[in-house]
Formats: sequence, structure tokens, C-alpha cells
Amino acid sequence: SWAPEHGRQMVANYRPYFLGPIVTDRRDATLFLVDGQQRLTTLTLLLIHLHQLQVDRPEADSVEVKGLIASTSFGSYSFVINVEERLSTMQALLDGKDPPTDISDDSIQNLAARYADLARLFPDELAGKALPYFVDWLLERVVVVEIATSAGRFMTHSASRCHCAIECSADRRGMPNRSIRGPSSISRAGTTVRATVAETSATVAPPIPIE
Repeated sequence: SWAPEHGRQMVANYRPYFLGPIVTDRRDATLFLVDGQQRLTTLTLLLIHLHQLQVDRPEADSVEVKGLIASTSFGSYSFVINVEERLSTMQALLDGKDPPTDISDDSIQNLAARYADLARLFPDELAGKALPYFVDWLLERVVVVEIATSAGRFMTHSASRCHCAIECSADRRGMPNRSIRGPSSISRAGTTVRATVAETSATVAPPIPIE
């Protein structure tokens, strides 16, 4: 556990935390996320709060996380959760502003409410000197196990390599398909692929066949 006298390198020895499995299915060149959307959404909200806590901190005492929330790919700027109806709310949260109040969509209202809860409940002791240590731990020592059904293998990811961009569209049934995209840099160790949330790319979809 963290102690004030620790150097940042000590985080590598902190106990890891298992966040849980996500289930993916690769089809052609696309990796679909079948299960785990709620965890990635919560992780995104946490990263937004961590970004806000670090806005006025000196560079040497902060950890860059904004690129895990939103990024530019092929000249197009998008959020990790890139659902059209949620963009104004997500942008407001990222900019440190109050989200729009004239939105009737319950899921978007719930998104903003959960972010407010997260910010309110975030421990004060982690917001001070311990903050960069916590962010390092989150990105490098929080583990997600990817169950790749199409390949029949397991992959472990740290929180920083698992994070990407979620894009929402609709299939012929009117069900949402969400894609997570981002640079993939995963190294193979036997049948286990280890990485730490910023480097993984995938596509999120409901657990139904995509025809």
C-alpha cells in the first residue's frame, strides 16, 4: 500500500487488482466486445474525474489520462464512449463544466448522475499527494482478463491498455453496436497476451449475432 516516503517506482510492487473479465469475439478484422461495456463506461468516468483532479497540478506530479478518454484518429476526434446522444454531456464533463440539463434521455441523465456520485465519493486522501501513485496503480496494476471466444484464449490487460474509443450505431434490429478503437500493442506470452488499457482496440456489440 502507498506510503508518503515511497517513490513512484514502488507502484510496480503494489498489489494488483482484478477488475473482472470482458468477453470479446473477433470477426474478420473487427474485435467485438460482448460483455464488459458497463465496466469500461465506469472506467471512463473515473478517468475523467482523475483528469479534472490533475488539471492544475505540475506536470511532474501528474499522469496524463486525457488520451484514454478522447483522442484523434485519422483526423477524427472521438470519445472512448462515442455515442452521438451523449457527446455534449461527455464533453461538458471532460471540460469540467456542468452537463446539459435539457436532456430527456434517462441513460444520459444517469451517466451524469453517476459521474457526480463518483466525484463526491472519491476519497480525499487519494486526491492529494497520493494521486499520481493511484493513477499509476490504476493504469498499470488494475487487471482485466479478456476472454476471446473466437480465438479460444485468454488475454490479460492492465487498465491503461484496455481503454479505447466506443462508437455507437444501429444494426438491422435497431440494437446498438459499439466499437472500441485504438492502437493495439499486445505482446504474446504463450497463449496469454499481456498488456496494460491504452493499447487495446476492440468493437463493442450486444451479445447477439451481427449479420
